[in-house]
Formats: sequence, structure tokens, C-alpha cells
Amino acid sequence: TGGFPEAYGEAQAEYFKSGTASYQEELVAGSPAFAFNEYLQIAVETGIPGLVLFLLLLSDSLFKGVRQKEWGIAGALLAFMLFAFSSYPLQLIPFQILLVFLLVALQPLNEETETAYLCGKRVFSFFLLGICLFASLYVCYRQRDVYANYRKWYQIKSYYLLLDYKKAVEAYGQLLPVFGYQPAFLFEYAQSLSKSGYYAEADKYLMRLSCLSCDAMVYNTMGKNHQENGAYEKAEASFIRAAQLLPGRLYPYYLLAKLYAEPRFYNEQKMKKMACTVLGKEPKVQTTAVREMRAEMRILLKQHDYKDSDK
Repeated sequence: TGGFPEAYGEAQAEYFKSGTASYQEELVAGSPAFAFNEYLQIAVETGIPGLVLFLLLLSDSLFKGVRQKEWGIAGALLAFMLFAFSSYPLQLIPFQILLVFLLVALQPLNEETETAYLCGKRVFSFFLLGICLFASLYVCYRQRDVYANYRKWYQIKSYYLLLDYKKAVEAYGQLLPVFGYQPAFLFEYAQSLSKSGYYAEADKYLMRLSCLSCDAMVYNTMGKNHQENGAYEKAEASFIRAAQLLPGRLYPYYLLAKLYAEPRFYNEQKMKKMACTVLGKEPKVQTTAVREMRAEMRILLKQHDYKDSDK
């Protein structure tokens, strides 16, 4: 579970790599964290058996609700099931809690259960209730620092935004055990490590991040980290991966052009090809960043005496 972004990114990169995608598909491609269809996401993450078990649980509870004529609760569960076809309710805690309550509310309390309860099972029932209450209080106690930790994160983010990466590395490292699963936190921490010269450490957390996100910026950052470390082949592979993930974005081609212009990794043919891609490829949105990249590519081509640099 939680592996959908990685699987989606791999499939999307392979699809665009095959060359069968249309220009329109390249433009609209993105980096979703969820499938926007819970049934597809469960199938991707747990396989067909996991999806079948989930559907059996929902259908069994819905059937019990209809049989008991619990129209309101059964209707609520049916609405939840339909909603899950085009959104991601199970990725949000309030909807997870709601689903649990709906499933519990649809379980019938038959005469046998009532008789057993009234004939001496109260002690056992209260014992189970006490265990659940204790477990809930313990979990709440363990989560008491969550709000404080989030405040610390946003406070130390000022180091990152002000480019004070040395202090950022020290501060982020203290919160790593708490937020080591958060893509945004890992990205900021890895960036700070790379800018501080800790390339191997940065690469480790970028690799972890690639398992939690299919954002092409992860590979762009990984490539720049390798380039700063002198690992040019790895940098090239990372930039190419970013371009395969989102071929409609100009930034990976821009980074590849600059990489091929490096004296220790110079490749004139590839450099000119990537620079021409940046100049010729039509972006989804014309932005200041696009204009700046194209201006830099024109300068780069002129520096290498490329006669068709104005095209």
C-alpha cells in the first residue's frame, strides 16, 4: 500500500518512451499521487485478491443493510461506493472513519447476539471495550506532538527558503524520524543536503522519495545532485527519466542541454539536439521561465557556432 505513485510513474514513463503517445497526451500528463478511483488504486497496490476482498466487504455490508431495511445507512454506503469511482476518499482520514462507522452500523444485532449479551456476556463486552478505549487513548497520547512538529517544520522551512542550507540540514535531520514519509519534507531535506555538498545522503533520500512520488522534479533534482557530484552518466539517466515521465515539460531537456555542454561530459550533437528541443517544443503554458530557458539555449547555441540558432 502507498506504492501507487511509483507504479504509475513507471507505467507512464514506459508509455511515453514507446513513442505511441499523442501530442495532446503529452500536454495533459501530470504526476498524480492518487488514482482518482479507489478500486483501481487498491488493485494496483494490493493486487486482484485485495480488490476482491474489499468488494466482498462492501457488498456484504450493503446486502445486510438492504435486508434489514436500513435504507439511510445503506444509501450512505452506496453513495460512498459510487463516490470512490471518481475520487480518493480512502486516502483521507475523515472518510476512512466514516466508512468504518457505516460498515459497523450495517452489522445486524440478531436475537442470538442479544440473548448472549443479556445472559452474562456483559463483563467480556466491557473488557473488550476497555481494551479499545485504552488503545485509543494510547494512540492519542503518542500523537500529542504532531501539531508541535508541524509547527517546527514550517518554522525551519525559513532556512530552506532563505537558502541557508547548512542550518536547514541540521534542523530537518531532527524531524526526519517524524516526517520521513512526507514527500514534501523529503524533497526539501534532500535539496538542502545536496546544496550543502552531502551528495550521497541527498541521493539516498531522493531514492526514497521516488518510491512515494511520481513527480518529474524528483528526477530533475536527482540529476542535478549527480551532476554536482561529477556522476554525469547517472545525471543523464535521471534527466532522461524526467523527460520520459513528462515529455511536455521543457525543463528536463534544458538540463540535458546544459549537462552535455559540461567540458567533462561534452557532447556537441546531443547538446544541440536538446537545445533545439527546448526552442522548438511548444509548451503547455508560456511562462517567464520558458522564455528564460529559451533565451539561455540561444546563447548556448551561439557560443558553439550553431548557424541555425535563430530557428
